[in-house]
Amino acid sequence: MVVDKANQTAWFVLSKAELKRFNHQKGDTEGLVNYGLAIEGIRAAAIFVEHEDKVKISLRSKDSVPVNLIAKEYFSGGGHTNAAGGIWESDMDSLIEKWKSIYPAFMATHA
Repeated sequence: MVVDKANQTAWFVLSKAELKRFNHQKGDTEGLVNYGLAIEGIRAAAIFVEHEDKVKISLRSKDSVPVNLIAKEYFSGGGHTNAAGGIWESDMDSLIEKWKSIYPAFMATHA
């Protein structure tokens, strides 16, 4: 888990290799994203789960942080204000670079 208190965000990455190593079954990662929100001062959390040809993204937030907007604009997704998701149809490294380039400004806009 990466905790960025300055931007009130926490995020997890689960690679294909990690999922295989721990014998991942469908549903095992459900709710994991919420652990980030349990950290004091964190208002938005994300989990990136790598699959064969894409990365599944789950976003959660507190208060009025509209994670559905970031899901829709950048990750072909949607949802509602405090729970959203999307897909990244490329590799994990490019997703992480994209995430790092967008979430600080997004969080600053919705502080």
